[in-house]
Amino acid sequence: MAKETLGYMKLEWTCPRCNSRNPGPQKTCLSCGAPQPENVAFQLPEKQALMQDEQEIAQAKKGADIHCPYCGARNPADAELCAQCGGDLRAGKQRESGRVMGAFDPQTAPQTILCPRCATENDLQALKCASCGAPLTGRLSLEPVAAKSRSFTPGLWIGVGLLFILVACVGFLVLASRSKEVEAILREAYWETSLVVEGLRPVERSNWREEIPVEATILSCQPKVHHTQEEAVPNANKICGTPYTVDTGSGYAEVVQDCVYEVLMDYCTYSTLEWQVVETLSQQGKSLPVIYPSTDLTDDQRLGEQQVTYVCIFEGSQRDYRFTTSDENFYRQCVAESQ
Repeated sequence: MAKETLGYMKLEWTCPRCNSRNPGPQKTCLSCGAPQPENVAFQLPEKQALMQDEQEIAQAKKGADIHCPYCGARNPADAELCAQCGGDLRAGKQRESGRVMGAFDPQTAPQTILCPRCATENDLQALKCASCGAPLTGRLSLEPVAAKSRSFTPGLWIGVGLLFILVACVGFLVLASRSKEVEAILREAYWETSLVVEGLRPVERSNWREEIPVEATILSCQPKVHHTQEEAVPNANKICGTPYTVDTGSGYAEVVQDCVYEVLMDYCTYSTLEWQVVETLSQQGKSLPVIYPSTDLTDDQRLGEQQVTYVCIFEGSQRDYRFTTSDENFYRQCVAESQ
């Protein structure tokens, strides 16, 4: 799929010392002044919105920041010397990037955030509670804990399995005890042949225009999706998935979406001549060899499938038994017994 960039948004990070939320590009905690740790994970803000400031967008496009190998300070991706100690950044460690963080959906964001200490409602973008000054670390979850679903213990499963095996064995013994030999005599034996006659008849079919036989008559066409591809072409519909965010490693996220192009082509209904079953003829007899029905074919007809079935009927003490086969040798044994 082709990946398209919709824009960039600012991420957040939580200070491990005081648990305060900070803007992604912020290098030190706004509450306690602690430096952003090298291994801190950026997170999505409570309110998602694309940035409009061109300077910030340019900064986000630079890529993952580099941590100074000497003092650990965070520097932009295009920096050569550390802004804090002046050290050479060529041996610095670049932050990880490319992690998919989640869907981008600014419409579903809440308008306020609750203080985890005093439950006061604050503006969504506020980092500290306006009432008590506590850091706003995230939404206050009031969802009830779901009850645990009842499950079977391993011992119960083993017991059920053993019971199933026991029932199956008992059923097999009952059926086996009921089987017995059946005596029967041959009452009748005959064969039956069938012959299919096919004729050229008009039929309607549907297919893509370029795959229709040249001799066919096109009845109607309508555009349908033939295939999808990444490149834009004429007569194609652009289909994009849900936008999502990708960590750039600089405190910003790239908002992207995967898109494909549905290429439309004519899908047509057409009429053509095909061999169809006109009739099926049959004939019966007892003596060998078997005989197939005779038929007079017209210019637009041909012979189709030919089939023979041998039937042997045995008379038992309780009921008759009918056996059908395509094996001529078995039938010869039936005929020999009847003579």
